[in-house]
Amino acid sequence: MQAPFRLGLIADIQYADCEDGTDFSGCEQRHFRNSLNIARNAVECWNAVGVDAVVQLGDVIDGCNAKMNASETALAAVLNVLSRSPAQRFDLIGNHELYNVKRDSMTASGLRCFGPDGLTYYSVHLGDRWEAIFLDPYEISLIGLSQDDSGFLEAQEMMRQHNPNVLTGAKDWFKGLPTSKHRFVPYNGGISPQQLSWLKTALENAEAQARKALIFLHVPLFEAATKAKTVVWNSEEVLQVLHSHSDTVVAVFAGHDHNGGYGVDAAGIHHITMNSPLTAEPGSDCYAVLECHSDGWAHFLPHGRACVESNTDGAGQAYPQLILAKGSKNLPGDSDERSPGADSQASLQGFKTSRCNLAQSGIDPHIIGSENSDQSLRPAAAATWAMAVMVKTRSAEPVAGISRGSMWTREGHPGDLLPDSDKTQMKSDPVSFEPLAVEPSSDESGGHGSTHPILWASNVVRRVCRSIIQAEAYTLQAGVEDGGIMRASITDIFGCLDMTRWEGKSLEQTLSNPKCNKHSDKRLIIEIAPLRQELWRKAGEKAGDRFYDDYKPADDQMTDIVRWIDTDVMIADPLMTKVMEPTKLVEALKLPHSTWSRRSKVS
Repeated sequence: MQAPFRLGLIADIQYADCEDGTDFSGCEQRHFRNSLNIARNAVECWNAVGVDAVVQLGDVIDGCNAKMNASETALAAVLNVLSRSPAQRFDLIGNHELYNVKRDSMTASGLRCFGPDGLTYYSVHLGDRWEAIFLDPYEISLIGLSQDDSGFLEAQEMMRQHNPNVLTGAKDWFKGLPTSKHRFVPYNGGISPQQLSWLKTALENAEAQARKALIFLHVPLFEAATKAKTVVWNSEEVLQVLHSHSDTVVAVFAGHDHNGGYGVDAAGIHHITMNSPLTAEPGSDCYAVLECHSDGWAHFLPHGRACVESNTDGAGQAYPQLILAKGSKNLPGDSDERSPGADSQASLQGFKTSRCNLAQSGIDPHIIGSENSDQSLRPAAAATWAMAVMVKTRSAEPVAGISRGSMWTREGHPGDLLPDSDKTQMKSDPVSFEPLAVEPSSDESGGHGSTHPILWASNVVRRVCRSIIQAEAYTLQAGVEDGGIMRASITDIFGCLDMTRWEGKSLEQTLSNPKCNKHSDKRLIIEIAPLRQELWRKAGEKAGDRFYDDYKPADDQMTDIVRWIDTDVMIADPLMTKVMEPTKLVEALKLPHSTWSRRSKVS
């Protein structure tokens, strides 16, 4: 499998060397100096992960720098940090760039806002299968343009039509203005007809080359992924173009709205509005890594509260990840453990600091360490972890037990107990990256015994690991599978593998549970969603749960019903496994042929 193309993402750093403040309303707390700390953390994380490119979504410094005559020094400070990443960087034009730097001076200032043709909208290849399309939402604007520029004149005309308050000098731009027109304010802008025409051609080219497209711009296009006051003036025109190529366009990324948001439009395109480091609590993070996979889907991996529920003033639940693919449903939900003071640039908010340390210079990323080890592991996507599967014996007698770190079990698992004559019970104590082994229980062996390696494998974690605990979890999955096979095999050798005790009822319960979207396995949620659409149908409906509203019709209204059939009445099971008694099957076979019907029951 080809490695994904990785992007580092950050929006609205808005750094300024000044004391903390608020926005104009006094409601939004802004931590101007701390935003540079988050940028440093982001770069260190991106370097550890090995991103192929970085997209800075605009507003790299705050407009207050212009009032303090500090635009040049503030911009140099942030670009100095961002330049520590060797990856190619793409800078987008935001309103705060235009407050601080003239368009014709941006390149000289160090910003990389222009494409090879000298335009502020352009596209680039991301590996073999993806296309990045960068747009300029301020071609039609009241800021950054001379008053005789056609884009400025068109912006004035739009204000006359939609929000005259702006042109009359009113202090409150929104007074008497319907919500549908809240976007028509000076800090937003519009996209010109020329840029729209270019966008159509760029998408046609991407489509012809079988490339998936990602759209990047500073101002959001989809109101459901932000709020009414932070949307491109002519967003409907832009969305119309994107929707005409919805099989090609996977997602749209924006900033601008510091409180962030996420939504999926009618064409199935994902819209991600990233939160701002400016408003992140000191000690937390706010950036992301995007993995673009060769088979056409992308994985958004936020660090800290980089994307939260829309229209919550930034206080909603954060998205722990986003699967960006047609038909995928992403659900917010913060981790149980919160770590706003984590000092590691690799920590995803919600993991303990002690379990999120990055490898320091000189530490071998291939070292295996336990939870209590002082050695750290580099959270890179290609970090290699070694796993040993061992068998412990007592003298020459084969005994069984699962060592610490191998797996966890629950009461009722078919391989829990071995024969009473051996008096050896399966063990499972959670600990990080200790060898998987078969050993006597501690009360039998006193913790001593011979160890013989029978398998040694070195595996690559092919996902971005933002913390040690996450890499542990991925690798432990493989260990759990190996441990389960070993345990079941040994249990079967002793003639004690009880196949009747395997549980399968959980899927039926999950399909019937309106809250199945709370399952911790996000990929499993994606798999279950189409099952619910297929099964939660009322008579006459083509699909059930069409809007993922978690409303299950009553059984007497449903076309199809999922039922759990208990093992003891599965009459065909004895044909599949020797441990099943054939009593029910024999009883059924003795019934006269005439008694078989849809109403017949085998008691």
